[in-house]
Amino acid sequence: MSTFDLISYKAESGTEVSLSKEIVKKYLCDDKQITDEEFFLFASMCRELKLNPFTREAYIVKYGNKANIFAGKDFFIKRAATNPDFDGIEDGVIGIAPNGDIKYLDGTFVPSGYQLAGGWAKVYRKSQKYPKFVTLNLREYAKTDKDDKTKFISNWATMPAVMINKCAKVAALREAFPKDFSGLYTEEEFNGNYEKQQEIDNTNVVDAGTVVVNEPADELQVKRIAEMLKDNRDIEGKILAYYGVGSLKDLTVSQASEVIKSLVRKEQ
Repeated sequence: MSTFDLISYKAESGTEVSLSKEIVKKYLCDDKQITDEEFFLFASMCRELKLNPFTREAYIVKYGNKANIFAGKDFFIKRAATNPDFDGIEDGVIGIAPNGDIKYLDGTFVPSGYQLAGGWAKVYRKSQKYPKFVTLNLREYAKTDKDDKTKFISNWATMPAVMINKCAKVAALREAFPKDFSGLYTEEEFNGNYEKQQEIDNTNVVDAGTVVVNEPADELQVKRIAEMLKDNRDIEGKILAYYGVGSLKDLTVSQASEVIKSLVRKEQ
């Protein structure tokens, strides 16, 4: 029997797991056309990380000619909890308030009138002074269709707050515990973009208390600033010069929020 025929090991939970190509094709992959190499890669990853694919700690998705291997979200949480250095996690979503302010909301509830903009998570380690603080931009998770328009599919379309929150937690755990999770992603992080298969690079990570949101300012923020300036070109010019941009639309989300707060203070 070759290594392509059967791989056996003991999962983290202590369960004995045996994987063959036929078992993977029958129970763990919707598409039956996986190759020997794809089976071996999947089974070897499960063995090395002590994952049990029968409890959805890992699974394989075939898209076109490529097999995509994902870890389940619950695996990240359970594995982190067993690390003696793990000291908890906080998480939520990022919303833009009607006045243009950025709000870091706990959980996945987005108040009426707010625009969902992203997700955030903090992971604490006993050995580190500051938590790993990760923010994700919701727009970066949209799938581009044939007309180059962005869209969300499946649960991303119906539960975007829940989905971006899940991804933020996983990204923060991956940053906090690189030895345990480096190179592992969940299916939710791809929103159907299996063909892209690239490192997700839209994560802003900081070790202190300030989150920097580098995404372009939202249309509502730009409109709010323009209304507050009341065509005062002098002040607008000073703002643009201060941030080194050519127009209000070139401001980032965090810069626009700073401008709005400053203008509000002047009005008071």
